[in-house]
Amino acid sequence: MKQENQKSSEELKQKLDSLFENYKNPDFDNSSIVEKTLVKIRRERIRHRVHLLWVSSFSLAASVFIGFVIHYLLGLSSDLTDTDIRQLANSMPANECEEVILVTPKERLQLSKNAFVQYDAQGKMQVNGEETIKEEYSDKELEYSQLIVPAGKRVRLQLADGTHLMLNSMSRVVYPQRFDEKERRIYAEGEIYLEVAPDKARPFIVESSDFDLKVLGTKFNISTYDALKETQIVLVEGSVEVTGTDKHKAVLKPNELLSLEEGKIVDCRSVDVADYISWTKGWIHFKGDDLSEVISRLQIYYGVSISCDKSLSNERIYGKLELKENLDDMLYNIQQIIPFKIHSSAEGGIELIK
Repeated sequence: MKQENQKSSEELKQKLDSLFENYKNPDFDNSSIVEKTLVKIRRERIRHRVHLLWVSSFSLAASVFIGFVIHYLLGLSSDLTDTDIRQLANSMPANECEEVILVTPKERLQLSKNAFVQYDAQGKMQVNGEETIKEEYSDKELEYSQLIVPAGKRVRLQLADGTHLMLNSMSRVVYPQRFDEKERRIYAEGEIYLEVAPDKARPFIVESSDFDLKVLGTKFNISTYDALKETQIVLVEGSVEVTGTDKHKAVLKPNELLSLEEGKIVDCRSVDVADYISWTKGWIHFKGDDLSEVISRLQIYYGVSISCDKSLSNERIYGKLELKENLDDMLYNIQQIIPFKIHSSAEGGIELIK
C-alpha cells in the first residue's frame, strides 16, 4: 500500500508539473504551488483509501490549476488595482528615490519638484495643468496610484473628490484614481497636510502604519516619520476620530495635537497649529526646540546624515526660518542663532562642532 501511495504521489506530481509548465509566469513560484498542493493531498491520505484519494487529488489539483489560471489572468493587469493599500505602500521606499515618482496603473512617471497632480471626478489626471497620461479608465473597479516624494521635494495633490493634499519631503500617499460610493480611503506616511472635501455620504479615511483616521470634512496635518519616533496629528478645522493599533480611539477638536508612539495614543494637548503647518508655506517655526530635534527634521527634509557635539545638542532655537532649497543655506541661517562649525565627512554626512 505504501509503495502504491508513493507511486500515485509521484505520478500526480508529474502531472502537476506538466500542467503548470505551460502557464509559467515570473511573478509566481510554480514549484511552491505544486508542493503546497501535494501537502494537502498527503493529509487526505490519512482519511481516505487510495482509489478515492486519486479522484479527490485530481479534483484538488484541478481546483488549484483553475485558481492559478484566474490569478494569472488577473495578474496581467497592474498590481496597483489591489485594494490592500498598506501592502502597495511598501513596494518602493521613499528614501530610495531621488526624484518625485508617480506610479499609475499603467506606467511610472518622474515629476518635477513642487509638481501639482490633479484628478477630476472621473479619475482623469493632469500634471501642472497638462494631461500627460493617455490612459483608459475602468468604470468597474478602483485603480490605485502611488505618489512618492523624496528628500528635498514637496508636491501638491488634488484627489478626484476635490480633497487637497500637500506632501512634504520623504512622504508618500496611495490613493484610488476615483472613489467609490461608500467611502474615500487612502494610505499616507511621512508628513502630509490635508484639506478634505466635505461629503457626509462618504467618510474620508486615512490609513497609516500605526493609526486609522476618519473624517467627514476637515483640515489637518499628520507626521508619521519613523526617525522622529512619535506620530503627530494636528487638527486645524473640523473633527477627526483617530484609532490606534490597540483599537483605542480619540476625537480631536480644532487646535489639538494627538501623539502616538508605536501605534498607541500617549497624549492630546492644545497647540498653536500654525507652528505645525508652517512648512506648507515654506517656513519652520521654532519655539525653544533643541538643536538635536531640529537636526532630526533637517535630516528628513534634506536626506543628509547630520550629527552634532553633545555640547550643542541641547542648545535651544527660537524664531522663524525659511525652508531653503539648499541645506547649506539653511545651516547658515541656524549659525546666526547658534554659532558652530560645519565639518563634512567622506561619507557625505555633516557634523556640527563647537
